[in-house]
Amino acid sequence: NKHLSADDLSDYFRLEYAINLLIAHFKKPYIALTHGITMGGGIGISLHGSHCVAAENLRWAMPETLIGFFPDVGATYYLSRLPNHVGTYLALTGNAIDAQTALQLGLVKTCVSLENFDTLEKKLTETPFDSNDFDAVTKVINQFSANDLDVEKILPIKEIASTFCFSTIEEILNALSSLNTVWSQETLSQLLKRSPTSLKVAHHQLHIAKAKTIDEVIAMDFRIAHTMLEHHDFYEGVRAAVIDKDKNPKWKPRNIVDVTDEVVSLYFLEE
Repeated sequence: NKHLSADDLSDYFRLEYAINLLIAHFKKPYIALTHGITMGGGIGISLHGSHCVAAENLRWAMPETLIGFFPDVGATYYLSRLPNHVGTYLALTGNAIDAQTALQLGLVKTCVSLENFDTLEKKLTETPFDSNDFDAVTKVINQFSANDLDVEKILPIKEIASTFCFSTIEEILNALSSLNTVWSQETLSQLLKRSPTSLKVAHHQLHIAKAKTIDEVIAMDFRIAHTMLEHHDFYEGVRAAVIDKDKNPKWKPRNIVDVTDEVVSLYFLEE
């Protein structure tokens, strides 16, 4: 909404992240039934719960670098801990993964066929549970599990591990260019279309998140979001993707090399 001020948006993100943290520490079973496009805020209200269930048509993504933002809602707590630098790949590219891949990575707990979602929901609402009976909820969900769903697209783990392992965005781009495969060139092209500032901030964010608690990660997310709202790229990214839909954002700065370490550090200043 163009009429919302930066302070209004900051208040919105503060509330959203508080909800994410509440879910992460919720003392009762928290069941999220996810299907279709589940991205950004949708991940924030599902990933942190005790029972995140996915249908076979799930498309899981954190695509914020496409709009000049960053992977928020505490997602980097999990992404930073994935093996083979898969989390870095997902955070920087914003590419979507399917239900089976999300299950294998531990980003969802169970897969259930979409045609059984209504039956599962009915069973869960009709079954008497104790308020903290996590195992009983798990047993009900497991009655409907379909964790052998066909994989639509297997991630190229070896290639991801060899190209997204570096400590700078410049090195990642060079590695993708040098690999010179169809996948690496497509991935390179994707990254070059992302906000350079978002890429560098997200990359540093992932490095830091690996050593932080979920509370600390979400606090960091708010500091980054608050700073992003003071700069150009988020508004330009939303304009290009959502408002004008020309898919031609004009990032500032336009070049990766112009996003210095000093610039990145501004997004991580603690009050």
